[in-house]
Amino acid sequence: MEVIWHRKAFTSLDKNIDYLKKVWSQNEVVQFLDKVENAIQVIIENPNIGLVYEELPILRKLLITKEIYLFYEVDNQKLYIVLFWNNYQDPESLQVLLP
Repeated sequence: MEVIWHRKAFTSLDKNIDYLKKVWSQNEVVQFLDKVENAIQVIIENPNIGLVYEELPILRKLLITKEIYLFYEVDNQKLYIVLFWNNYQDPESLQVLLP
């Protein structure tokens, strides 16, 4: 399965990493990135593992840590990494960020 990253996915991942660097140790940030890689591999092996996002049903979301969701879409053997979302943010701003 081909993995395609949206620009917002890179931006939101960087933003979350910057936040985590302020709160967590470097080792915990590395562990988070490992969890992201593992989650992507799990999605590749089982694309329907994430919960359907009710507000935009073409998307699914998978919890990476208790704070961060990965939003993704699977279409024709392509995995689109859409966005990383920190649950502590205002939920209304999520709607603005999603396609």
